[in-house]
Amino acid sequence: LRRAVLLPLQPLSVDMRPALFGTPLQGLMRELSVNTTFVVLPLAGGGTSLRTFNAGGRYFFTHVINTYEEGEGDAATLVFDACVSHLNPFHSTAI
Repeated sequence: LRRAVLLPLQPLSVDMRPALFGTPLQGLMRELSVNTTFVVLPLAGGGTSLRTFNAGGRYFFTHVINTYEEGEGDAATLVFDACVSHLNPFHSTAI
């Protein structure tokens, strides 16, 4: 992105403390009952110009491939290219 940072917020909470005692990755994560949210933070602006978008569902990402802008100015579109699943790929039954 040239003018902003896109932050995808997955419906997960991660507690790293049990990892110190050998708990595997899937034991560190707890699913949250919220939709995925995207936060757009303009690079030139302050925190007041922060924008959030509800994805309308729960999505999980294992890899973000690329994020970029198409178009110019106010007509620009943010494109988020990622490996996406409706199921939590980090859950113990998915690994």
